[in-house]
Amino acid sequence: MPVSASTLLRLMRRMPEPEPVTPRVLGVDRFALRKGQTYGTILVDLERRQPIDLLPDRTAETLAAWLREHPGVEIISRDRASAYADGAAQGAPEATQVADRFHLLANLREALQRLLERQTKELQAAAVEVAAQSTPAVTTDKTGPAELALPVQPALIVEAESPRPSRRQAVFAEVKALREQGVSQRKIATRLHIHRQTVRRYVYAHELPKHMPPKTVSEVQNHRAYLLQRWAEGCHNVKVLWNELKERGYTGSYSSVWRALAPLIRTEAAHSGSQPPELTAQSLSPRQAA
Repeated sequence: MPVSASTLLRLMRRMPEPEPVTPRVLGVDRFALRKGQTYGTILVDLERRQPIDLLPDRTAETLAAWLREHPGVEIISRDRASAYADGAAQGAPEATQVADRFHLLANLREALQRLLERQTKELQAAAVEVAAQSTPAVTTDKTGPAELALPVQPALIVEAESPRPSRRQAVFAEVKALREQGVSQRKIATRLHIHRQTVRRYVYAHELPKHMPPKTVSEVQNHRAYLLQRWAEGCHNVKVLWNELKERGYTGSYSSVWRALAPLIRTEAAHSGSQPPELTAQSLSPRQAA
């Protein structure tokens, strides 16, 4: 069709909008018109998985008015905002209100993280135990060579722990002192020029939490199943395995493959009689563990 894009858009805008079908299960959540400043409300038919309307704000009155104009909603899945709870109660008092899955999991994770922030020593002890259990066991057979009992979970990649700067200790002590004076977490963050999440973490912690550098998932983990299969078949040469991975599209380094196979290499060294290197557990922050 020899027609411009502007003409097609103009024709589409002239078309009447289809009448939305009132959903039985309605999802209500906010969306950002301008993040951190202006928000609206998005309404979703959760059974058809389709957005059906956008509201200009996130007030109870606007949601209640929409529900009155569209009777028949039986279940309203919403976030924790009190305005949505009031709007749903006013506009559809007969509907059942439920918390959506995202916020249920968010509540659980936040509660678990607050618990773990008070148990940093126990958390690191658990990381050491998990690392020890992740090392493959060796089984021997009188009629054949030793075989590796390959782990189901991916091996933990060990990383050295970096030294902690003294400034964090000073900030931690200052946060504790201000909190004991009754200063709110928001005011502490403003006064010390740190993030509110950092203030909250320090307030709930009994001691200075360990600083966790950002970690990324190594590309070699995507080929873990193939590596375990080839190791079980008897190929224990890391360079050979690295070259095979490159043929399968792997673009990572040789050292990443070696680190991923380190637990298996230690087990092989123990079976051969040589002394394996000491196992170091990967540090876990409360957020990562949660």
